Amino acid sequence: MTRVAADWLALRESFDAVARNEHLTRQLAPFALEHDEPLSVLDLGSGTGANFRYLAPRLPCDQSWMLVDIDHLLLQSVEGETEQWAHRQGWTVEREGDATLFRCGRRRWAVECHHLDLMRELDKIDFRRFRLVTASALADLIGPAWFDDLAQRCHDAGAAVAVTLTYDGRRVWAPRDPDDEVIVEWFNRHQQRDAGFGPAMGPRAGEYMARRLRNIGYRVLTERSDWHIMPEHMAMHHTLIEDAARPCRELVPWESGRIEAWAERRRWLVEEGSCQLTVGHVDLLALP
Repeated sequence: MTRVAADWLALRESFDAVARNEHLTRQLAPFALEHDEPLSVLDLGSGTGANFRYLAPRLPCDQSWMLVDIDHLLLQSVEGETEQWAHRQGWTVEREGDATLFRCGRRRWAVECHHLDLMRELDKIDFRRFRLVTASALADLIGPAWFDDLAQRCHDAGAAVAVTLTYDGRRVWAPRDPDDEVIVEWFNRHQQRDAGFGPAMGPRAGEYMARRLRNIGYRVLTERSDWHIMPEHMAMHHTLIEDAARPCRELVPWESGRIEAWAERRRWLVEEGSCQLTVGHVDLLALP
């Protein structure tokens, strides 16, 4: 299971980086510079560290990151992934206790990894230590009650919140297929099942989070961060066809024949080099 997860995270990282909304990142920069000490960042559901690799170079300050995930093996791969990334940029990497230190010119970033079950062990995190709480490609999997608790903890700590690449229910293929709409409908219904954080918000997550954070006093900005999968991105197309079909088969197993026929037509278009796909996401930044 972890190997599959790691392969998926590696495949999507470049698409995520292109999709993420640069305007919101620029809006975060002044907040990051409000204090002289390094910006302390908590990254929830960090995987192999892609959120750190994207955001750290774009914030004009020293930073101290805590990466939290339930998957031991994904966390173990953070050091290797980030070291290779840093060396490709010509940056230096060293160890200091439990932290990995990255030096980019005069800037310095420290990264520590912690294994934690976010559903059951959130109390183990001292949110007062952090000025920014981030999560990427996580919010549509969580329930509203869990997010309410998280939002209040962040608010009480005076921390900004940056939640990126939240699926918003849009999957638009070209050319169109008669069954595209029903596949998306079934997929979106499946996304609202319990993924370990209570019944998930699914495509409603972006709207719900923005409303909840505004209600407790945050200034909230949201922008689209869509994936645009072009004909040459064949591996991503094949992965997303199965990503759509598998939950549909789980939700409506009696429609498996129809689902497989749809998937086969889509695969044929991919191999023909004529398939495009837009997957809708939203980025959110909440400033205290």
